[in-house]
Amino acid sequence: MKKDDTYNEALSMLDEYIAANRLRKTQERYIILRQICNFPAQFTANQLEVLCAKELTVARATIYNALQLFLDAGLLTAHQQYAGSKVTAYELVVAKNSKMMFQCTRCGRVVEFNDKAVDNALRMHRYSNFIPANYSTYIFGVCKTCRSPKKK
Repeated sequence: MKKDDTYNEALSMLDEYIAANRLRKTQERYIILRQICNFPAQFTANQLEVLCAKELTVARATIYNALQLFLDAGLLTAHQQYAGSKVTAYELVVAKNSKMMFQCTRCGRVVEFNDKAVDNALRMHRYSNFIPANYSTYIFGVCKTCRSPKKK
């Protein structure tokens, strides 16, 4: 899916959510959404704040409020990052991309991969009263770099 298509789909979903919940359409929300659509993968609130600062002055509270709105609207998913920090990473879910990730518990490095067997198993299984849309699976461990002894 192209960035323009992704943004247009996200914009449509946001407009529907705002109208259904009788919320205000603010310039800041749309600028933040556009910046989110520019991220190729996961991002943090701090990264988003830096990117948005290039276009307009926006308070940190506005960033966090917009992130919560986008989570409530189903535009984003939140991933808890470990490896010593309590940072939350966000990801746009408009593209409905399912993935699996290895995450190092020491350095926090994340390596994404797809597993066709898991995709097929989820597609073939019948769930009562539930229709899966996408998934994210984390497998935690220690990466090769963190396992290797430090050279002096």
